[in-house]
Amino acid sequence: MRYLEDRAASAQPMAGAQPRGPEVRARPSAEGLLLCLRPAFAFVCETIAFAQGGRGDLFHLAEVVGTATMWFLVILCNGLSVYVISSTLSHTNQAPQPH
Repeated sequence: MRYLEDRAASAQPMAGAQPRGPEVRARPSAEGLLLCLRPAFAFVCETIAFAQGGRGDLFHLAEVVGTATMWFLVILCNGLSVYVISSTLSHTNQAPQPH
């Protein structure tokens, strides 16, 4: 318990201490990137399989809504997926910016 009290006391700035420089944002973690990119990447892969005649999820959706409607939705969603992937990767390749 004493250890936790010492840690809490050392985390607070001392009276008269100079303020630190600007805080720098940390880069996104690998887990965050996976949570963001995996659904978009999975949709792109599912579309490739659908275009090659695979009988995955998009095939069964196309049977319900029709092929023309499915291709319209596939093109729209793939555009959004490519945008999400490229914007996420471009933001992670930038150097951290101060607040």
